[in-house]
Amino acid sequence: MKKFFRALPFLFLIFIGCGDKKSKLLQASSQSQAQIVKNSKTHHIFIFIHGTIIPYPSPVSLFDSIKNTLKSGRREKISWEERFIYELRFKSIYKYQPIQEYGFHLINFAPVEPNSPYYYSFVTATLFQNVLNNINSEIFSDSSFYTFGWDGWLSNQSRIDNAKILYQSLFDEVKKLKSRYENVNITILAHSHGGNVALNMVNAYNKLKSDLLIDKLILIGTPVQSETSKFILSPMFKKIYSFYSDSDIVQIIDVLSTQDSASKRRFNNITPLQNMIQIELMVGKKCPAHNELWLFGDKSNWLYRHKLETYPLPIFMFIPTILNFIENNLAGSRDLCVAIDKKDEQFTILFKDKDRKDVHKNTFLPSGLLVY
Repeated sequence: MKKFFRALPFLFLIFIGCGDKKSKLLQASSQSQAQIVKNSKTHHIFIFIHGTIIPYPSPVSLFDSIKNTLKSGRREKISWEERFIYELRFKSIYKYQPIQEYGFHLINFAPVEPNSPYYYSFVTATLFQNVLNNINSEIFSDSSFYTFGWDGWLSNQSRIDNAKILYQSLFDEVKKLKSRYENVNITILAHSHGGNVALNMVNAYNKLKSDLLIDKLILIGTPVQSETSKFILSPMFKKIYSFYSDSDIVQIIDVLSTQDSASKRRFNNITPLQNMIQIELMVGKKCPAHNELWLFGDKSNWLYRHKLETYPLPIFMFIPTILNFIENNLAGSRDLCVAIDKKDEQFTILFKDKDRKDVHKNTFLPSGLLVY
């Protein structure tokens, strides 16, 4: 315990987490609620996976974890350290993202109060649906949204263990949905090391030899490491999009959970036939930081710059529009730079092929769709 306290300042400064334990709180469960089946042959599901949970000194989380550990920790056999990480999920900056309990959970569309621990999961699903409807309301009207919560330790083994839970939970959910729908289209959006959790599903896929395929794997600021970069070649993923920012220091700073000398921003083991696109992100002339890619902005979220044109929206909210434009207009591209600007009542999204910088194309997204 003393070593943990001594490590906190270091962890806080470099903004990475550490740990090699699997949380006893982790409970894999699929709590899907009955949904109204519409006249659609294809059901679209979107899964949001958070990244590492960094044990930084949050006063509220610290106090509550100590209080709850003294109250029931011995009886429940949950350590203070595990309790602290759990409290951080909903009482610190981590609440400004799509995050719910551990395991695989449907996001409920029933309105929730801003002080609810699941508020930003509700906001994510609502705004994401708005953006999808703007693309094609007929195709995406029958969609559902999920979160996958994991312990968040900065440990390769933890990511491997949680990938097994994710795979089995997703397999079971898709099996249920296929009893009502002809097709189930799966999109995974994963931030930071959540992307490596998703990539590690290939281990389960190879072992079980199932027919579970991911239509789109969207990696957002995911540290590229030798342990998982090989998995992008798996036939399990039909399409892979890797989003990164040149100002994202957190993405490349992890040297603790990999055998590599450092993590990387880009994948280098891409074959000519592979259906993968790497996309550098910018907001105006600025490069977004690691948490601006994923967390909502708020006066209490000191990690999101208020002067960034996308504030208070996480950059991932623009991804459906970006991918729709790429698939319809830039299908042959493999390396792009995308810049987001706000002008008047809409966002302008500018595309540049990094190999042909003279080629410019753009699309638009009404800002009114993203008001919450």
